[in-house]
Amino acid sequence: MKKVIIIVGAFGSGKSEYSANLTYQNKISTIIDMDIMNPYFRTRELTEKFFKQGIEVVAPEGAFRHTELPMLSPKIQARLKDTTKEIVIDVGGDSTGMKVLGRYKSILNQRGYDLRMVINIKRPQTSTKTEILKSIAEFEAVSGMKITSLVSNSNLMELTDIELITQGVEIIDEVAKEKEINFQEFCVLKSNARGIPAKINGKKMFVMDYFFSKPWER
Repeated sequence: MKKVIIIVGAFGSGKSEYSANLTYQNKISTIIDMDIMNPYFRTRELTEKFFKQGIEVVAPEGAFRHTELPMLSPKIQARLKDTTKEIVIDVGGDSTGMKVLGRYKSILNQRGYDLRMVINIKRPQTSTKTEILKSIAEFEAVSGMKITSLVSNSNLMELTDIELITQGVEIIDEVAKEKEINFQEFCVLKSNARGIPAKINGKKMFVMDYFFSKPWER
């Protein structure tokens, strides 16, 4: 049975970049766009690029592909029931997103999942250990599912440096130890990776390409 990797995170955490990079770099066959709240960075934007690599993007199609209405693809349930394929799910980061994920809780519990929370300590509501613990509790309460892994993506885009990355790793490591949650990697954009060690405090670096452009960059 192939696993399902679910990616959540607060707005601005970089969860969609992480989802896209995780899928692309590992040649995972399917990524599901379950983020109905963020109109800017949506996995469905990568449909053609990923198709060329043999990766299916499950998202609203046709006239509904570019709509900003909160819609989900009717293919989601069928893909989740197909246990022959590994899947990544990009989920909206707020309580609405977690409620959406909760719709598929029974299927996911039966199949098994790795629910990863991406954290950027330079974003509101996840800047301290206390705030991160509160976010975890809220996500779990709304979805009815348990976060199993933490991923550090602490950054300030081009202003990111080793001190900021290390601070993020240290804070998130404290959370992981208190909650007894797996924490193995920190993310760095390729443009910021020069001079960053492959490991910080025993956590390995995951280098990401920049898949999503900002609206004013398009």
